[in-house]
Amino acid sequence: MANVALEKHIDIEAALGRLGGNRKLLDTLLKKFANETYLDRMKNEIAAQDFDAAAKTAHIIKGVASNLSMTSLHSLIVDLEQQLKKNNYEEGTLVNTETVYTETVSAINQTT
Repeated sequence: MANVALEKHIDIEAALGRLGGNRKLLDTLLKKFANETYLDRMKNEIAAQDFDAAAKTAHIIKGVASNLSMTSLHSLIVDLEQQLKKNNYEEGTLVNTETVYTETVSAINQTT
């Protein structure tokens, strides 16, 4: 099912290309991502100033975003992960990442 909101955040054709054209599998993987609590976990780790754990969670998000062609989220989480690896982060990067993550999950939930 095509959806403009979803296509704003996910390169559907690229994702399908990685999955051999299997749309059902893509929908399953997107739903799984949407039901994960990665963002909350990372924000809690940042609040606790556990930057190592937060960087690891960001790395997980980066991998999923890459594999599922979530291009906007991927570009933001790459920057945030690098910042966290240096035991710090820019508030703007976190806010932008959170916004795009939330929009992506919302689009997935509306479409799949």
